Amino acid sequence: MLSPGNQKPESHNDRLESLSQKLYSPNTPSVVNKKVRPLGTFQGSVPRAWQEEEVPEEVEYEAPQAKGKGAWVFFIIAFLFAAASFGFAWFYIVNKGDTASKVDISVTGPVSAPAGTPYPLEVSITNTNSFALELVDLVVQYPQGTKKSDVPDEDIGTYREGLGTIEPGQTVTRTITAVLFGESQQKQSILAEAVYRTPNSNAIFNKEKKVDVLIESGPIEFTLDTLSESIAGQETTLTLHIRSNTDAPITDMLVKAEFPQGFQFVSATPNTTYAENGWLIKVLEPRQSQTIKIKGIFSGESNTDRFIRFSAGVADQFDTTQISNIYASSLEKVSIVKPFLSADLIFKNGTVVEAGDVVKGTIAWQNNSGGPLTDVGIELDLTGTALNNKIISADKGFFRSSEHKIIWNKTTNPEFAKIDDGQSGVLDFELGVLDFADYAALTKNPEVNLDVSLSARRPSQTGVPEEIKSSVAQKIKVATELGFSAKSVYYIGPFVNTGPLPPMPETSTSYTVVWTLTNGSNDVSNAQVVGYLPPYMSWNNKYSPASDRVTYDETTRKITWNPGTIPAGTGYTRPSREVAFQVTLFPSTNQVGDVPMLVGNVSYGGRDTSTNEDMNMGFGGEITTRLTQDPSFVATMEKVGGE
Repeated sequence: MLSPGNQKPESHNDRLESLSQKLYSPNTPSVVNKKVRPLGTFQGSVPRAWQEEEVPEEVEYEAPQAKGKGAWVFFIIAFLFAAASFGFAWFYIVNKGDTASKVDISVTGPVSAPAGTPYPLEVSITNTNSFALELVDLVVQYPQGTKKSDVPDEDIGTYREGLGTIEPGQTVTRTITAVLFGESQQKQSILAEAVYRTPNSNAIFNKEKKVDVLIESGPIEFTLDTLSESIAGQETTLTLHIRSNTDAPITDMLVKAEFPQGFQFVSATPNTTYAENGWLIKVLEPRQSQTIKIKGIFSGESNTDRFIRFSAGVADQFDTTQISNIYASSLEKVSIVKPFLSADLIFKNGTVVEAGDVVKGTIAWQNNSGGPLTDVGIELDLTGTALNNKIISADKGFFRSSEHKIIWNKTTNPEFAKIDDGQSGVLDFELGVLDFADYAALTKNPEVNLDVSLSARRPSQTGVPEEIKSSVAQKIKVATELGFSAKSVYYIGPFVNTGPLPPMPETSTSYTVVWTLTNGSNDVSNAQVVGYLPPYMSWNNKYSPASDRVTYDETTRKITWNPGTIPAGTGYTRPSREVAFQVTLFPSTNQVGDVPMLVGNVSYGGRDTSTNEDMNMGFGGEITTRLTQDPSFVATMEKVGGE
């Protein structure tokens, strides 16, 4: 291509190369929009072959009438696009974005209802939008513990139903029936929700509404049968009656008791499900009752009040030992009072005795009724595996051996015909405890049980005599007999001993020491044996069994054996507990003729798990070179130097 005038024609190669670069350039639009100059007449000759030639200087020609035309076209296109986008957004906001305000959800149901009865809930969803609602779901969330009306033993939890498409102007209504549970006068909330989508959108919208329902009456009633007053230290029975008020069965109901401080739980019927205060009732049929009996002992000062709270409801889904929705609760008061006729058991030698002891006891009684009492009777009932029936006596009392009872009444004590208010007295008795040899192999944790029952008559407000009763109980526990023995040997045992016998001055001779533990009637925990090496002895760091815990402290020269728990019957009905260790004697010349001590200051002990008392006893024997329990030992071997 040639330029007009005196311009030199361009080379074909240059023109093609230039065009190629412009076509594949990132600025390709500049090529498309380049101003085109008009064609002119070519003056000159045409070469007959490809050759290098001068390229005339190019002069662009711009048509004045085309200036700015491309910019206006771009502006018009951009304006139309922005207008279209704004229109679409405005349409979406007005017609789609505000969908929720044009979706109406109404929830209709009774404002109150008895617990345990079917509760109907009517939910209506109306679409006032100009387009349809798609994939509509009705979701109703009920309080925990709500049951299905058609399956009374199954929780309804969250109800969900797919409604499909709701057209513009259409209303869809559903009625859901469930069985609510809760405490009387408790307000419960039900949440209904419409979840949906709009055409040509993946966004999820919702509209919700909440309704409150008052529980008119609880599904169950509590009735507690107990005395309004309880005597401290005396066993009391609490009887809880649980009655259903519903026409539907109540399932998986948790009943809990909150006992006051100072209340000792003894037993319950039926047995507890959780700890000592929780009962899970799987099914309570309509209008039926269930009874829970609790036995316990109140303690505390007289004229004080104790409170017990009972609660029942649905068990929490995350912690089944706790109640999440209470059906009923009750708070009961029990006053602690002195018994009208009180008694205390007093023991001169305490409540922990040794086997074979004689227990000396006293019953101290007193009239607290505020008036006279007649026909007073006191009985001491004696039982237990350690009781020696051959050693029982009572001052002014009669022992009825067939019933194991000591009896005091107006026949044995004329003053019991009538005692005045505030009058008191004492009754002495003695009883024997069996010797250890009589039960060691047969009985664990031997004890003597003493139960005192008191009875009398007093005039009532109507003038008619009424019988009053009270009781007190105590236990005498027998301490175990933890036994210990020790021996030294040379020719027997788990170790090979070396050195001369008799031992010689300034010459080493090794010995084996064996410690043995036995135990009687009660387990002993944290058992320990301790001994000390004299300065002429050395520790060989050998003991058997190797699994035992034996340590030696070089500073204090203390040997410690920690065997742990020594079961009852060890050494009697089961093998003794033993440990053996090796020590070395290196006598001095001034010990010639002596019988040296190998281990001294030996003591042993532990904790009696029945009496909860610590024992610490010293070993009265000696552990020396006198090897009396070694079958190969002769008396001439015991003294240093052979004398």
